[in-house]
Amino acid sequence: QESAVAQGRQRKADAEWLERHAEEKKIEDAYRRREVVAGMTQDQIRLILGTPDRIGKYADAQGQDDVWEYPDRGTGRSTIIFRDGRVLQYRNTGKRRR
Repeated sequence: QESAVAQGRQRKADAEWLERHAEEKKIEDAYRRREVVAGMTQDQIRLILGTPDRIGKYADAQGQDDVWEYPDRGTGRSTIIFRDGRVLQYRNTGKRRR
């Protein structure tokens, strides 16, 4: 019976590892394409978009978030919200119409 329990734990650990690996691969692929996706680090965002023109903090019941804002560089203003140092949400206003 211990063997079955141990095998069950190992299967669960393997499944969790595969899920984390898939997420890391998705982030790595997006980074290569210079696209922002949830889970990226602040360092990755700085390398993709540079230094933000505004940095703020926002607190709610879930904790404190960092908010980075980037100017319109022809594709619209961008806002990135970080929780625990990783992208939680990314918004882009889109290209302005003239």
